[in-house]
Amino acid sequence: MGVNHKLDLASVPASGHGADAWHDRFLAWLERLYASPRLYSFSLTNPLTRWVTRRRTQKLFDLMAGFVHTQVMLACIRLDLFKMLHQAPADLHHIAARVNMPAPVLQRLLLSAVSLDLLECRSGARFGLGPLGVPLVTHDGIAAMIEHNHLLYADMQDPVGFLKNAWQGDMAAYWPYAHDAHAATREPQDKFSRYSDLMAASQGFVIEEILSSYFFDEHQCVLDVGAGKGRFASEMAVHAPHLKVKLF
Repeated sequence: MGVNHKLDLASVPASGHGADAWHDRFLAWLERLYASPRLYSFSLTNPLTRWVTRRRTQKLFDLMAGFVHTQVMLACIRLDLFKMLHQAPADLHHIAARVNMPAPVLQRLLLSAVSLDLLECRSGARFGLGPLGVPLVTHDGIAAMIEHNHLLYADMQDPVGFLKNAWQGDMAAYWPYAHDAHAATREPQDKFSRYSDLMAASQGFVIEEILSSYFFDEHQCVLDVGAGKGRFASEMAVHAPHLKVKLF
């Protein structure tokens, strides 16, 4: 049986009450107010409103820069910078020699990573891990998910085209069972293996959360559905040895 590729429409509450109509008029008035160039200029110079305007501007900039931030993380992961600097801080020229990249080019990446708290400047003009870079070394699942998300970013180069046909592209091809486009052919084993590898690497946070917040004393058996390589089942067996653990 084929898979239905049509998305269901979300239910939206019907409007029509007097309060809703008043609310719509109020929002329309705010929209016209925000769109006024004169108001924008005034809000930047007025001490009482300047902080609101700057905060909105910063939020818009963050939306625009989000893709750049993820690409900085991805570049650092692919150059293995986090693991390298976890061993010992290093200066620009030492890192450039290790990754075979011109120092002026690499410097821009390193400084971008510093601005995101992925790296930080150390004494002697060296770079070390920043507070947000440490988890990328200690938790392999984060780096694996960032690599995986790159498939979506590649598809989203044409966001309108992607939305019109989300079942095509690199992301859809990564999940061999997500649609029936190739149901008649046998998928290569590596397609399923890479899924299992990703799930095993990224399950750590979920497993820790479950095992620390739920008590299994009253249960006798746990069935792990879609178990992948069985990481959750393995850790469950150690955490609660009285359980009978099954995989599906």
